[in-house]
Amino acid sequence: MQLTKKQVTYIDDYLKHHQVKYWDIRIELLDHIVTKTEVLMAEGLSFDKALEEVHVGFGNRLKLLRNTGVEYSVFTNGDGYKAFVKIKMKEINRKYKRLVWKEFKIVFSSLPAVFVLVICASVFYFLATILPDKIYRQNLILVFYLVPFLQLLYVGILQFLKFKFVKTINLNTAMFYVGTGNMVLLNFILMFKPDGSDCFLNNMQFNIGLLVIGISTMTLSFCGFRVYKNSLIYYTELHQKLQQL
Repeated sequence: MQLTKKQVTYIDDYLKHHQVKYWDIRIELLDHIVTKTEVLMAEGLSFDKALEEVHVGFGNRLKLLRNTGVEYSVFTNGDGYKAFVKIKMKEINRKYKRLVWKEFKIVFSSLPAVFVLVICASVFYFLATILPDKIYRQNLILVFYLVPFLQLLYVGILQFLKFKFVKTINLNTAMFYVGTGNMVLLNFILMFKPDGSDCFLNNMQFNIGLLVIGISTMTLSFCGFRVYKNSLIYYTELHQKLQQL
């Protein structure tokens, strides 16, 4: 038995009520719930009873609503969906880690890309030999922070134009790896910035370390940017198809 459009919309509103706010997670849940509800209705259950069974099957509870004329409701408890969303968020984060790492390996297996990185490293290293340490470090840190930030700003604007205020966990996670997630490496090396006599690294060692980690950070951000673009195309097309249903 196939659900009506009104019943599907009812289930979607029910998921929104239970704060499944990311549409790409909600559509996965919606598909599962609709399919399972249709199967149960084909076995003889009413729509309401079938939805109750699916609701409980996800680890949610049916609570007694006193003095309302309603004995039980699928709207009173959604703990099972909260747990499901947390699990999906972890899975999605692992997925994008793998995708960015895959892109990272592709970059370093490409001779033109490696050539560009070597040229960049050589230019930055040459600047380290002719500029005062403080000036060199300040400009290098600015570049290494600015490039990922500009990429992040670009994809943020792009996502807003495509989705406005619609929340999507896949694109939010991909955006994290465009900039924010890769800043950890850069912040780590800055902890060893030479300052006084009792320093772990001297100026030259710190400059080289900053150069290596900074270029790695920009490369990771570039890989995250490529992954994000692919994800944006896929989820934009998927969202448009869903809007037409």
